[in-house]
Amino acid sequence: MPIKFNTDLTAEQLREVLDYNPVTGIFTWKVCRGCGCPRVGEVAGTPSSKGYIVISLRYKRYKAHRLAWLHFYGKWPEDQIDHKDTIKTNNSIDNLRPATNSQNMANALRHNGLKGVTYDRGRWIAQITKNRRKTYLGSFSTKEEAHAAYALKAKELHGEFSRLA
Repeated sequence: MPIKFNTDLTAEQLREVLDYNPVTGIFTWKVCRGCGCPRVGEVAGTPSSKGYIVISLRYKRYKAHRLAWLHFYGKWPEDQIDHKDTIKTNNSIDNLRPATNSQNMANALRHNGLKGVTYDRGRWIAQITKNRRKTYLGSFSTKEEAHAAYALKAKELHGEFSRLA
C-alpha cells in the first residue's frame, strides 16, 4: 500500500513564506506570521521524533526534504524521497533523490551487525528483501561469507540504492 503524503501546498505558496538554500538544505522564514512567530531569516523547522526536520505551514506538518523537492523542482515528488547519505537532516538538493519504498529501505542503515545477515542454530544466514519479498541466499559458516552473498545480490537488486552496512 503506497504511503499517502500531504500535497495540498503549492510551490508558489511555499516560496511566498520560505526561502530554501539548495546547497545547505536549510529553510528560512521570509515572513512573520503574527505574534510569537519566527523572525524573518530565522531557520524553519524542528526535528521530529524520527529525526527528520518538520516544518509547520498552514496548520499542517511537512517533512523538510519533501518541501525541498517542491521548492526546488516546483512539484511534489511522486513517491518517497531518499537521503543518499542516510542523514535525515541533510536536505541539500544533491543529497535527495526520488525512491520507491523498496529503494529507500535498501539504502537504510543497519544498526547492529552486518546487513542481510542473521545467526540461526550455529550458521550464518544471508537474505535480502525487495518489494516486501524476502529471498533466502544461503547458510554459511561465517558472517563474512553470508554478508558477501548479501552484498553481491544487493548490488544486483538495488543498484545505486544498495547500502551494505
